[in-house]
Amino acid sequence: IYNLRSGKDLGQLVQHQGSVTCCEFYKEEDSFGPTHLLSGSEDRTICVWRVGNWAHVKTLAGHKGAVNDLAIHPTGNIALSVSRDSSLRMWDLGSAKLAARMHLKGGAADIVQFTADGDDYVLSADKKVTMYSVDGCEEVLSLPHDKRVSCIATTAVQGAELAIKHTLSDTVTQEDSLLRCLSQPLPYRRMSITTLVSSFAIQEGILRANQ
Repeated sequence: IYNLRSGKDLGQLVQHQGSVTCCEFYKEEDSFGPTHLLSGSEDRTICVWRVGNWAHVKTLAGHKGAVNDLAIHPTGNIALSVSRDSSLRMWDLGSAKLAARMHLKGGAADIVQFTADGDDYVLSADKKVTMYSVDGCEEVLSLPHDKRVSCIATTAVQGAELAIKHTLSDTVTQEDSLLRCLSQPLPYRRMSITTLVSSFAIQEGILRANQ
């Protein structure tokens, strides 16, 4: 853990029995800053940590495979996790208990993210990105990619929701790397998928985009 203001190393959080695969901060309602940190691991568990004294509060267990990714709803009330066991699990952060579980027919998901407004969530499995509604878990959108999806980011711009899907080549080099984002309007919503094509160059450890 690092303090960005002071630049000091605050120490390490030691609880997992395997490599940590994902982390995300969240804050309780009416708080001014992050109150907790969630960390997922290859040991099949998710740990809840309290920001400040960094105490280990709770371990969320149930996955039968390594935790690939986790996402916390903007309200801080629930979290989603995906695992190599091909399941999606929803956790009630208030009670620190499992709220729901779903088997993913398409296989294990690599990435899970809530949209910025919290109405939908996005799953990525290999070369496919799929968006589902939180209410009813109905499929809203499905987008194929030519290469494996490495990261997802969502943002709200001028009242419209934009889900940006980043596809990077497995090996990023100075000569050959490409960011591709597919574009498609979302049905029945004031939402859209933006289209970007950028080339990247890595010089002295700095990643710079040339659009």
